[in-house]
Amino acid sequence: GPTDRPDAAVALPLDDAETARVLEAMDASMPPAIEQENDAKNFAMRAKTVPAPRPGEIVKQPFPVPGTDEATLLAEACRLEQQAQATSALSVLRAGPVGEVKIVPQVTITFNQPMIPLQALDDGTDSDFQGITMSPNVDHLG
Repeated sequence: GPTDRPDAAVALPLDDAETARVLEAMDASMPPAIEQENDAKNFAMRAKTVPAPRPGEIVKQPFPVPGTDEATLLAEACRLEQQAQATSALSVLRAGPVGEVKIVPQVTITFNQPMIPLQALDDGTDSDFQGITMSPNVDHLG
């Protein structure tokens, strides 16, 4: 059938005389080698592998750059913020409640600059003493 294999060939080693005869026949069929002056060379080693190029340029400066630590940057930011606040006029960003309300438990005002929180006015402190004036005048209920 198609899957049947033929018997393996019998391989016998050649004796010395037969081996010499085969090698002579091979030499006779090959053209003679032509020797040239530069045939003999030392083994050529390729150049050392160069590293891949890196993008950008190398900056010879310590890291982090002096003066850029967190405390210095924070101090500079605070100084700039205070300078900006000193040059801008105080203004109200939002106030509440808005509209007509019968009883107001508290009034909230947000300014464009940081403020020191004031105590609640219903603890008996005099609002005129703290430099607070309200317009229109509000009568205290209670």
